[in-house]
Amino acid sequence: MPQEIRGKVNVKINPHALRSRAKLATHIGIIASMWSEIEEELVWLYVTALRTTPAVAAATLEKVFSLAIRLDMTRSALQLRYTPEVLKRFNALAETVKTRSRERNSIVHAMWTVHRNHPGALIRLAGITDPKLRIDKYALRDFVEIEMRLLQLQIDLRLFAQSLGSSLPLSDEEERERFWRLTGPSQDRAADQRRKRRTGSSGRVPSQRPRPKLQPVR
Repeated sequence: MPQEIRGKVNVKINPHALRSRAKLATHIGIIASMWSEIEEELVWLYVTALRTTPAVAAATLEKVFSLAIRLDMTRSALQLRYTPEVLKRFNALAETVKTRSRERNSIVHAMWTVHRNHPGALIRLAGITDPKLRIDKYALRDFVEIEMRLLQLQIDLRLFAQSLGSSLPLSDEEERERFWRLTGPSQDRAADQRRKRRTGSSGRVPSQRPRPKLQPVR
């Protein structure tokens, strides 16, 4: 865990000073790259939950920059097609994603430098965004611990996405019934009318072509 440097400290912000401790500074880039891999896993999870193609998922998520909204979109897809038990597992996983996102942000969105009194560490400053002007020192162990937590999250996301294949989704009829419930009472009448026009007065749903198989999660 990084340690706060207390007392008066004369720190000069100089990003180029990181060259003197390149091995430590490399871990900032490693953490940034690991988070990109986690974002990739989240896209594949959305692909699996929505039962669509990576191209469609990428086009859908391309303009969505908020992590919370992306998680909500995946949650909505799971809510329509999978059981409450699956949704509960995702909600717990989503909270971990948010926690790790804050941890990643504290590394990527920070100012870094070095100090002669702390030769085995990098010095982190949040700048004016931190009212307390906190100064922390990060040793090698601190970076590695973050990387291990990010790696575990990546594994958990992939395992969850793969488990959706063994968790039988709802049938088409069950999906429609759940959709009518989730859209709320105010939309039930209009939705029911659209359904009748599409299926006929009998309410029978015409046969559909089988869905293509999903590509396996990388």
